Amino acid sequence: MNNYLKLKWYDIVLALILFFLGALVLSPLFSILAKKLHTNPYVFTPILTIGNYLIVYLVYYLVGLKPRKERFTISYSLKNSKLFPIALLLFFGQYLVSEFLTGLIPTQGGIFEKMYKTMSYALLGNAGNYPIITFISVCIVAPIFEELFFRGFILKGMLNNQIKPQKAILISALIFGGIHIFPWQAVGGILAGIVLGITFYKTGSLLTCTLLHCINNTIGFIFFIRYKSLESPELGFSNFTLFIVGIIIIAIFGCIYMKLTKNQSWKSY
Repeated sequence: MNNYLKLKWYDIVLALILFFLGALVLSPLFSILAKKLHTNPYVFTPILTIGNYLIVYLVYYLVGLKPRKERFTISYSLKNSKLFPIALLLFFGQYLVSEFLTGLIPTQGGIFEKMYKTMSYALLGNAGNYPIITFISVCIVAPIFEELFFRGFILKGMLNNQIKPQKAILISALIFGGIHIFPWQAVGGILAGIVLGITFYKTGSLLTCTLLHCINNTIGFIFFIRYKSLESPELGFSNFTLFIVGIIIIAIFGCIYMKLTKNQSWKSY
């Protein structure tokens, strides 16, 4: 009998600790390298991201998977490809909802203003000056490795461990949102994580989730390059109107999605 990856709460805590430790170790190293090469450390962002996740997998393999003789497999087959357009519409719906909810978070006064300025400087200060690096990092590297970690590792490990799907999807989404730190990114991350989690649970394929993630980030990147702003462009409708449209899209296509997949159940792998 195959002994597939199974995660308990302490496994998830260990993986997150490794994730942050990896960043703490690699960031100074690349800063030193950038200084020696007389360049901005930002140019190493894609390599830093990849290296950070590789550290997590390598250490966890040695201390977790190998001792328990568990297998960590990855599936990039496009299973249930007919569901992709519906999943894409669901993702669009959650985007409209998250934009409305994000707009409710204050950006002025107290700690929120400080956090917003920090986030804006971190993103606008470098991304606009290095568009190619930003595209590689945000639209290619991040979707691949974040989906591999949050859906392919954390969510799959919980589902394999027979944790209830609703609970596993919510936990993985909360972690995905929380990892973005800033509330304006965290809200969208949580909602996107729920849609991506449901998609992964129903299809078992990381490819669908990665494509959705890539499309989402690419649209955001295009808006950023075009308008030089972290905020989405005005579409001629009120945010509340777009929120209602998002809710309607989620309700309609969510029901269709669930109806088409009602006979599908999770299979450990």
